[in-house]
Amino acid sequence: MRRRHAALAAVLLATAPLAAGCGFSLNQLPSTGGVSGPTYRLTAHFDDVSDLTVGAKVKLQGVVIGQVEAITTKNYDAAVAIDVSRKFTLPADSTFEIRFTTPLGEDYVAVTALKDSSGPPLGDGDSVSAQHTTEAPTIEDTFAALSLLLNGGGLDKLQVIVRELSTALDGHVGAARDTLTRLQQVIGDLDAHKGDIDHLLTAMDRLSAQLDQHSGLITTALEQFPQTIDLLAQDTGRIRTLLGKVGELGGTVKGLLARGQQALLSDLDGLRPTLDALAASRDSLIPTFNSLIKFGNLFDRATPGDYLNLFITVQVPFAMPPQHPKQPGATVAAPATSPSDAIASLLTGGLR
Repeated sequence: MRRRHAALAAVLLATAPLAAGCGFSLNQLPSTGGVSGPTYRLTAHFDDVSDLTVGAKVKLQGVVIGQVEAITTKNYDAAVAIDVSRKFTLPADSTFEIRFTTPLGEDYVAVTALKDSSGPPLGDGDSVSAQHTTEAPTIEDTFAALSLLLNGGGLDKLQVIVRELSTALDGHVGAARDTLTRLQQVIGDLDAHKGDIDHLLTAMDRLSAQLDQHSGLITTALEQFPQTIDLLAQDTGRIRTLLGKVGELGGTVKGLLARGQQALLSDLDGLRPTLDALAASRDSLIPTFNSLIKFGNLFDRATPGDYLNLFITVQVPFAMPPQHPKQPGATVAAPATSPSDAIASLLTGGLR
């Protein structure tokens, strides 16, 4: 019996350094299980796969659809080879996230596929970039965040905040409720006019862009503006005198316009008899103008060149009745023919 115990101790002592030198760990053992049937290979790139093991499950909405077959690292990039059952089709924009079942459980790869994806599905040999992969926080990260919250995260100030709020609302609950109701109405009005707000912000953006384009001119104007104000301050007396003169000029112009208006009305009253006479003789003026137009057309036809030879015979009778100046109160007999009749006779050859 003593020899058996000695042999067992020798075997344990011999295998202990071997195991220590190999760095043996339970995390390096592959997980049991897997997927059956035909599969297709995907390669997902992660930034950190420290707790993920070969053989880990790949799940889609809690259903195992594949497993991790290999993990390789190069240049701070971890390439995880995943075999997915062909019974499951994954869109090209699917996301892969490393999660753990329990805080002390094993890690697995959770796949999230969008329902409204329109891209082509992933196929055998496709690669998933690091933009579509994430890593779940480890238990160490969870405990570190909890420790930060309890120690230096300000959790001890929560009691002070609650006490101060209770003191502030003591006796003012109704006013606080009314304030919240009005605030809700204001938020509703803002939401109803969000289109106008968007237009206003867009217009302000365009205005800001234009101001930015003319920033040099605006800077120059702002630099010269104080000098202009100083000059105006120095010439305040002259400006006051100028404004007084402008006021006097306005009064003079106003009086001139008033007098000019009266003169214009007087001139129009003086023209009224002339206009009335023209209106009374419109029956004789219209035929006269028509005859002149006809005469002009005939004159153009008779003179196609640049000049006109005109021969006029004037007959002066020697036995003319004596002409006497017009006596006051005497009336002069109207001519036998009107101007229109005279022009018509001239055109038809009645006069020489």
